[in-house]
Amino acid sequence: MDKLVTLEELFFYDCEDLEGTSIQITNLSTLQKLHFKKCHALKRIPESSANLTELKILNLFECEALEEFHVGVSNLVALEELDFRTCPGIENDPRKLWQLDETKNIAHV
Repeated sequence: MDKLVTLEELFFYDCEDLEGTSIQITNLSTLQKLHFKKCHALKRIPESSANLTELKILNLFECEALEEFHVGVSNLVALEELDFRTCPGIENDPRKLWQLDETKNIAHV
């Protein structure tokens, strides 16, 4: 993904074997929207996502194996929307990792 430095939106859809540790998105400094949908084996958001300082939207849908958000996601200072619906395995509340106020849209259903 080194050549995609100006990418603004990235979808991972129906990636059955994607666990998260092998995804390298460090160089996507202009990325504003990141979506994981039906990535049933995804256990954690890639640590390289901590470098996505322009990221505004992080959506996780039907990622049943997702267990945690690592502390590095607190670097997502531009984050406006976090949606992790149908991710029942989340053990830590991501609101505690960010200094979130009421202007942030957080959904966990």
